[in-house]
Amino acid sequence: MKDGICPKCQTATVHRRLEGITHGGGGIYISTYSNGAERCDVAYYICATCGYMESYLDDEEKRSDVARTWRKVK
Repeated sequence: MKDGICPKCQTATVHRRLEGITHGGGGIYISTYSNGAERCDVAYYICATCGYMESYLDDEEKRSDVARTWRKVK
């Protein structure tokens, strides 16, 4: 979706907004063992044609915390 094309319906009607959806008091919180739960900026991508949505944690440091402290899917 980051390329502007919806992977579900193949249209170029994808729109992006940072913090476009609110979870728990104005943000989404990512928990890691090293820092507890911190508010994180999340970018949302939504297809205006079919409604498919993806979200991305854009903060590289927070992604590193997740990789270090969350269990990897096998």
